Amino acid sequence: MHIRPALLAVATCALLPIAALHAQQAPGTLKDPDSLVFRPAGPRAEIAVVDGNPQGDGNFAIALRFQAGGIIPPHFHPNETRVVVVRGQAYIGFGDTGDTAHTRPLGPGGYAVIPAGAHHFEAGKTDALIIVYGVGPLKTTMVGGGSHP
Repeated sequence: MHIRPALLAVATCALLPIAALHAQQAPGTLKDPDSLVFRPAGPRAEIAVVDGNPQGDGNFAIALRFQAGGIIPPHFHPNETRVVVVRGQAYIGFGDTGDTAHTRPLGPGGYAVIPAGAHHFEAGKTDALIIVYGVGPLKTTMVGGGSHP
């Protein structure tokens, strides 16, 4: 009958690290797009930080909000980024010009992977909201010079 106390001790020791890990987890983050603080980012385009610090190390998410015809001119980043369209229709195009004739619009749920160093642009075919996420630091270099707000 000494097996039960030994089994209980082993089970307790096995579960303690799991309980400690659970107790140390930070609460999740919930954000509504209407609660974000946007600032200008290009012609008829705005940007807001959704999560993390895009200029620091680690995961980040930013929101880009477009009026129809708004654009973030061609640029590139040293790290891969990913884009999800939340609402409206947005263009995610590649190249050194913001020519939407050579791309197609993505609607809600549309997804794009932008490889590190790829020259690309984002634009709104309609009023649109997209989320861009990746691992920072997010450095943006405009194609052909110029500055990014």
